[in-house]
Amino acid sequence: MKHPSYTAKTDPDKIAYEMAGSGETLSFGQLDKRSNQAAHGFRKLQVEAGENIALLFENCLDFVVLTWAAQRSWSLNMVSPRRRQSQRN
Repeated sequence: MKHPSYTAKTDPDKIAYEMAGSGETLSFGQLDKRSNQAAHGFRKLQVEAGENIALLFENCLDFVVLTWAAQRSWSLNMVSPRRRQSQRN
C-alpha cells in the first residue's frame, strides 16, 4: 500500500475517507493539503518529534486530518480504549 501523499499527487480526487453516517467525503488531495496545514500548526505550537498529543473528537473527518498531521509531524502516539479482560469473556 502506498502512502496517502503518493495518491494525493497521482490521483488527488480519489476518495480517501467516507463517513458512513453522513456520506461526507475527503479526497486524498484534500487530506494531503489539510494535514500538511495542520502539521505546520503543530510545529508553530512547538510540538516536536516524539512528543505526545491528545486528540479528542467525535467520529469526524477532522480527526482523520489531525491524525495524519500528527503522523507528518512525527508526533503520532495513538491511544485507543481497550475493553477490560472481564468484558471480553
